[in-house]
Amino acid sequence: MTFHSINFKKEFYNKGYFVVRNLLTNSEVEYFANEITKIYNEELHNNIKVKMGISSYENLWKIISNSNLLNNLKEIFDKKFYYLYQAGVLQTDNSNTYLHHRDNPCRKFGLGPDWSNNERYKIARVGIYFQKYNETKFSLNVIPYSHRKSLSLRELLRFFHKKTRSFESILGVRNILPKIFGTSINTNPGDAIIFDPRLYHSPSPHKNRRQAIFLSYGEDNDHSDNYIAYFTKLRNGLKDEFSNEEFLNFLKKNSLLKLPNDEIKFIEGSFL
Repeated sequence: MTFHSINFKKEFYNKGYFVVRNLLTNSEVEYFANEITKIYNEELHNNIKVKMGISSYENLWKIISNSNLLNNLKEIFDKKFYYLYQAGVLQTDNSNTYLHHRDNPCRKFGLGPDWSNNERYKIARVGIYFQKYNETKFSLNVIPYSHRKSLSLRELLRFFHKKTRSFESILGVRNILPKIFGTSINTNPGDAIIFDPRLYHSPSPHKNRRQAIFLSYGEDNDHSDNYIAYFTKLRNGLKDEFSNEEFLNFLKKNSLLKLPNDEIKFIEGSFL
């Protein structure tokens, strides 16, 4: 499959995202969707919507090194890039709300090292989806440019959603605003959305079952060091990703292994 690197790179760094349709083949979609179902069937008692980390699910490892995914990432990175450990396996049944958020350590615009030197912030968040739009009406709502600009109306949208998420009586109003201020990206099985983790984004309300796998990649610099430290040391959830030697060997074999910088104990402005 041929891509236009200049367009993808421009979309990613200017708007904050780009979309890859049919990243996975039909057989790959079927395989990974079945694996996600197995994981959730075995752990139903936990009632968890997102299982953080992927090191304990060996049958999913090969999605990290998927050649089509890595070729798309090469279109946006200038140097060699690595896997950054922030990963999640998601399954939800029905949802009726939006909740916009960022996925980076320093989530308040302009506060902390994530917002210094935009040209060196080379991190990509990858969402790969497994549900049909006509069955779920699911889309990812993104707010373009919110990774590079402080947009007051969009910040107000995020604040409004956070403060009113428990008020069912105004649910209709809450769900109209993202369609005005954001861009909705409909997803089908095998589609991927690759975005800057600083970009405001939210899953849309949906019916029936939604499944996705999220991954993160970045170039070898201080931003990636902070990213790894934040999700594996400063926050709970991914601290065991380095304890699986077979997983680390898998990353090394695929030239995706980046070890943590143990000197990082604190990140100014990080969301904790």
